[in-house]
Amino acid sequence: MRGKNKKPELNDEIIHTEYTYNRVNQGKVIQLLDMQFLYQMKDGAIRHCMFDEDWRFVVDGKTKKETN
Repeated sequence: MRGKNKKPELNDEIIHTEYTYNRVNQGKVIQLLDMQFLYQMKDGAIRHCMFDEDWRFVVDGKTKKETN
C-alpha cells in the first residue's frame, strides 16, 4: 500500500502505522502540505505523515485500502 494511497482531504479519518516506533495512530486530517499531512488524535496530539508512508482511510469505523 505504500505510496499507492490517494491523498486525503481535510477531516478525513486515517490510521497511520509507524513501524519505527511500533505504534498505530488514528486521527482526523487537519492540514495538507506538499509532501505530508497533519492529523489530530482524539487525545489532542498532532502528528504528521508523509504521503508515501503506511496509512489508510477509515470509513464507517473500519479501515479501507484506497488506491489511485
